[in-house]
Amino acid sequence: TGQTYIFYGNQNGFRSSTVAEANVTINGSGKGLFGYGIEINDFNKDGIFDLVISASLKNLTDPYGLGNYTGQVYVFYGSIDGFHSCTINEANVTFNGTLESRFGNSLGSGDFNNDSFPDLVVGTPYANLSGPKEFNTGQVFIFYGSSDGLHASTDIGANVTFNGTFNGLGHNDTQFGWDIAVGDINFDNVDDLIVSAVGEDVIPGVNDDEGKVYIFYGNETWVSSNASVGADIIINGTGAGQIGFSILLADINHDNLTDLVLGANWKNTSGGSGNYQGQVAVFYNTPNGFIPYSVAEANITLNGTDKSDGFGFYMAAGDFNNNGINELVVSAPYSNLSGARDYLALAWKGQVFVYTFNFKPLNHTAIPAQSWNEDTAITLNLSSYFNDTNGDELNYTWDVGANIGASINEVTNIVTLTPTANWYGASSIIFYANDSYNSLTASNTVALTVANVNDCGDGTCESGETCDSCQADCGFCYNGGSSSTASQASHTVSQVQANENTEFNLGENTIVKKVKIKVNKELSNVKIEVKEKLTVSNEYSKEVYKYFEINAYQMTDDDIDEAEIEFDVEKLWLEDQNIEAANILLLRYTDSWNELETSLVSKDDNKYYFKAKTHGFSDFAISFKEQEVIEEEEEVIDKKEEIKEEVVEEVVEEPIEEKSYTLWYALEALVLLIIVALAVFFKLKNE
Repeated sequence: TGQTYIFYGNQNGFRSSTVAEANVTINGSGKGLFGYGIEINDFNKDGIFDLVISASLKNLTDPYGLGNYTGQVYVFYGSIDGFHSCTINEANVTFNGTLESRFGNSLGSGDFNNDSFPDLVVGTPYANLSGPKEFNTGQVFIFYGSSDGLHASTDIGANVTFNGTFNGLGHNDTQFGWDIAVGDINFDNVDDLIVSAVGEDVIPGVNDDEGKVYIFYGNETWVSSNASVGADIIINGTGAGQIGFSILLADINHDNLTDLVLGANWKNTSGGSGNYQGQVAVFYNTPNGFIPYSVAEANITLNGTDKSDGFGFYMAAGDFNNNGINELVVSAPYSNLSGARDYLALAWKGQVFVYTFNFKPLNHTAIPAQSWNEDTAITLNLSSYFNDTNGDELNYTWDVGANIGASINEVTNIVTLTPTANWYGASSIIFYANDSYNSLTASNTVALTVANVNDCGDGTCESGETCDSCQADCGFCYNGGSSSTASQASHTVSQVQANENTEFNLGENTIVKKVKIKVNKELSNVKIEVKEKLTVSNEYSKEVYKYFEINAYQMTDDDIDEAEIEFDVEKLWLEDQNIEAANILLLRYTDSWNELETSLVSKDDNKYYFKAKTHGFSDFAISFKEQEVIEEEEEVIDKKEEIKEEVVEEVVEEPIEEKSYTLWYALEALVLLIIVALAVFFKLKNE
């Protein structure tokens, strides 16, 4: 027959007692298993809970006969004075089954059509829709509530009916409606319905009883249909086990979302013959609702350990240790406490297991990107971004990029980030929150940017500083040679890409305005520094306009494919030296002074601007080439030689002519002398 007992609670809680001490007893009548199902809700909207009790084996044609278990459901409205002991004959509303279906095997309630009135759900897993009464396909009936509560009806009068799926001849026990759970699991403020079919085969005809669980999202447009058509989500069991033998909705992982827990009390977890230890599967909900379609996708799986214990037969959840987190309770009613399988009911002592879960820390709020100025520190309170679901203490570690130092106050969990002196650029840090209980970890990657600040006096002539604005870092401005100290400047680029031109701007007050480079690999934090020099150890042999040196940091000459230096020369100096601008030459010193390819770019009223190509950096000299002057001198020398030769020819020819006439006269005189001598000789001879 069955009875239902009500024990009133009080501020001191419950005390041990017997059913004889119950505050209220409600009696069934005839054979019916009265009290098999119980549901509580305020169906008549009077602010007082009402009680629904089923008698799933009630035989409406023969109260004391065997078989024909039609089933019946009774509604007892609560009152300000509470309930009073009674029989089912005093129920306010009665619902009757019409088939041998065990109407009331499962009960549930919720507002499915969004009219603010609770509706009643009744499951009949043994309803036969396809043939002989042994074909237990199953049905679920929804009776809509109203402003004056529920109205008596039969299953045929239900507002909505969902039918189970026929497994096929020889594999009849689908048993749709075995268990029911109700809750808003898709966060639309309308209750949803979860129904199990513990005997349904995932692969039709296999007769494995894997089981299926159907999820119906509540809405006011529900119509009667087959479960496989009307369900929004279907979760399949894996292997024989009767998934959904029990269903529980509760927040298991403490994220304020309702999770789904399914019991499979006949699940074989070890693979041996007849080892039906049982199993419980926990599915975490998400802000977008449930997405699983198989037990294999469960977030947590709990396995029974002993054969045929029925682990997962019934489940409940609650915060039993007052830590704000629900514990999970699972029953194994067939346990004999020995571990051996025993089908004798006398050996079923039963066990109940309570599970306390430890969950990984949560990075509940993403740490935003951090930006601050160089040579200063910032702090972050990690407690503002991480917490532990179970309230366990968190330990923090991190991986941080170069040039950033990190330290933590372990009492306050405040981290201090300090960049290297005078460094600026981009970096990052990954924070890890470690659960001290079992080393579960949450992480958060944070982008870091340290900005360049023109802080005069830090020893670095930065891009925004000049010799005019910061002599301490950049030196005195050069004014034509009267200063004892030359100017300097530097520029740092945080990321230099391979095979791309990168410019280093050095300001308008330095002799070198800009340096361009193209490197063969990616480099970071490359710094170009230019210092003007009044003297060098190896002076160039010709007149020099200025010496300067270029130093590269985080880059070698081997990294450079191309480099170009842009510099200027004062117009006044060129005029003083009588030098054409086209003859200006930049030289680089390695083992000796080497001329660089130099070209004139532009000019203004005061300066000429040049560029020169180089393959590295060291000492440089600005001088000039003398090629055009030398050619002019050679032309003058050639002309002088021509004139000299002409003069010599004229001088030489005239004396030669005079010598010829003198010889002639001498010969003539000699001949005359000989003639005279001969005449005198013959005259004397004759005498």
